[in-house]
Amino acid sequence: MLAEQIEWFEGGLDEPDAPERFHVEVPSNIRLSRIGEGETLSRLLEEGDLDAVVGPAEPECFQRAAHISRLFPNYRQVEQDYYRRTRFFPIMHMVVVRSEVYRAHPWVAQSLFKAFGDAKALGFERLRQTWDLPCALPWIMSDLEEIEQIFGANHWPYGIAQNEALLERMTQASYEQGLSIRKLDVRELFAEETWGT
Repeated sequence: MLAEQIEWFEGGLDEPDAPERFHVEVPSNIRLSRIGEGETLSRLLEEGDLDAVVGPAEPECFQRAAHISRLFPNYRQVEQDYYRRTRFFPIMHMVVVRSEVYRAHPWVAQSLFKAFGDAKALGFERLRQTWDLPCALPWIMSDLEEIEQIFGANHWPYGIAQNEALLERMTQASYEQGLSIRKLDVRELFAEETWGT
């Protein structure tokens, strides 16, 4: 299914009247609307006005409404299978620097990249401390072992070099879905100072 075949809605997941976080111009063939005043995506999903919700968190109706379920109930198995077939681990976040800041201080891109890499290394080190568990999850060590067995020690790789195949596929898919007017070169998306990373 192409993105243009879907009617998209945006708005607060569980809180009504959530302001638009940032405005994105979408191609004219993409049907995107804001939900109504006082509405939430969760309530619209629960009442059957939406077929599905894509978001970073479970909608509040997920736990209470028996007719609401995950698209893939066995999502862990599906994600592992996808990774084994494609070697793609989904990119979770992108750090953006305002153009005027970058133009005035081009060193900021490389400095941010290094700072986030250092923070990730410290976070992974903290997760592996068995004498003082970082959180009260009963199988955290076995989960970490399984994650590393499947995805490798660096399961959230940073930088272009380690993500180039995935980024190429994402920019190609964006073009094929009509979300971009041309196939973007991956390096167009990143500050030149970070190209070697």
